[in-house]
Amino acid sequence: MRGDHDDLQVHGDWPYCAMMQVACEDKYPNYVVCRGFDPRILKFIDYKENSAEKPGISVAKPFGCRVTSGGAKRYRIGEVFPAFLPTQGTADIDVHYVPPSPVEVKWRLGQNPGVVDGSPYGGPPKCLEDEIAILRDHNGKVINWILVHTENKLFRFQSTEDLIDSDSCEACVRQMSGYWPHTATIYDPNRVYDGMLAGTKGYVEFQEGKYYIVDAKCDPEEIEACECEPSGENDCECSGA
Repeated sequence: MRGDHDDLQVHGDWPYCAMMQVACEDKYPNYVVCRGFDPRILKFIDYKENSAEKPGISVAKPFGCRVTSGGAKRYRIGEVFPAFLPTQGTADIDVHYVPPSPVEVKWRLGQNPGVVDGSPYGGPPKCLEDEIAILRDHNGKVINWILVHTENKLFRFQSTEDLIDSDSCEACVRQMSGYWPHTATIYDPNRVYDGMLAGTKGYVEFQEGKYYIVDAKCDPEEIEACECEPSGENDCECSGA
């Protein structure tokens, strides 16, 4: 974009984007190990466990999809997502971007998605004053990429114990797609569903590391049964329906 005598815009870094495929079991709360084509070096980076020649690419999860409570397993091997390289101001490591972000903005990470410092559940900042720190992977390497993905925070559940005179109970919870069945504690802080019996089916919403009941005592015909198997990679740990 040019005027009669000069450019009308300031040219920045290329907004690199790539397609990334989940290549390793989702076991880290803030990122997944993928394989994909890195447009910066024009090379496909493959993944194989314990292989120096195929190290894979650690890619940050979106803040809203990070989890530390109940394990990871939000992503399946083989799933494909777009990813991009974020940039926020000046970093004290690797590379520097000028002009920097204001000092009072605690998000001066350079080409790094960041992680909330001290967050108990791996989610987004609580307020503008929260510090966002450098995100590294299990090898201590700085992570550059972040997945472009939003998660449906609504899950299906089937309670495995009564919810009586309490604000929580155990349940078998799974994603709306049916993936990742697992045992978890579900919460009803206002005791709207007090008296709910074991085997009740419904929906919970994942917020700040916990599952909150949003609808229960639904018509069993409208919600697929929680089919728990005794063994298998994706099976739940509860006793089942």
